[in-house]
Amino acid sequence: MEYKGIVTVSKKEKVDDLYDLTLPTFVYNKEVLEQNLQRYITTEDDEMRIDIICDKIYGSTEHVDFLMELNNITNPLLIKKEMEIKYVSENLIPSFVKKDTLNADVRKTISNKRKATKVDSDRSNYNSEKSQNIPPTVTKKDYNPVKYQDGKIRIGENIFKV
Repeated sequence: MEYKGIVTVSKKEKVDDLYDLTLPTFVYNKEVLEQNLQRYITTEDDEMRIDIICDKIYGSTEHVDFLMELNNITNPLLIKKEMEIKYVSENLIPSFVKKDTLNADVRKTISNKRKATKVDSDRSNYNSEKSQNIPPTVTKKDYNPVKYQDGKIRIGENIFKV
């Protein structure tokens, strides 16, 4: 059984060793849950240990992501004694896996071209005609403010000349 958890993200969704956490991995499957939902009550040994709970339920830690998603656990350190953990049998987990119907680029989804930065043509014309940019940027010329002349060191002479 192969499903996409944080570790098994496809190459299309993984770029430069970074994971796109905005894409959903699991979906809520109400029909399967209503018919096959089981409950596990945590013990003192299970506190803050979703890996141990997963191992007790499924015999491995392979489905930790699924258990956390199903039980809406965002921080496994908040798991306490006598907490109810919902789960389904291992062979039903694939029915909760998100199908690749939504593989949209997040930037395309949330971007708005009308909000793009507008360029002031007068300012860009002024910048191209002059040797320096408008403050607070620095000059384009390579300028060395330290000069040695007549046995004296002068620092910052003529810095403010335009």
